[in-house]
Amino acid sequence: MATDLIHSRAYQDMRATLKAAWQRINAACYFCGQATINWDGEANQPDSFELQHIISRRDAKRMGRPDLIVDPTNCAPSHHRCNRSAGARAGRPSIGETSEEY
Repeated sequence: MATDLIHSRAYQDMRATLKAAWQRINAACYFCGQATINWDGEANQPDSFELQHIISRRDAKRMGRPDLIVDPTNCAPSHHRCNRSAGARAGRPSIGETSEEY
């Protein structure tokens, strides 16, 4: 079952690896764009780190794609507060491709 994947060793390892990489660069929150995530904060605190699935776990299951739950390219860093208030809505849009390389 797809929901069991978040309790798997593979998922926990992926989460730890991504968190460490994002913490090194002080990555911004997927939703609000602020680089103020408390990487070592207690769970469920407003500014603490939470892993955001770009395609939600629920949608991945509906699509028959539980592999997306453990796909690092489907993940982004977020504040607990932002992730919980967003629900199933999408994050902030990217600015797109640049016309020139700078």
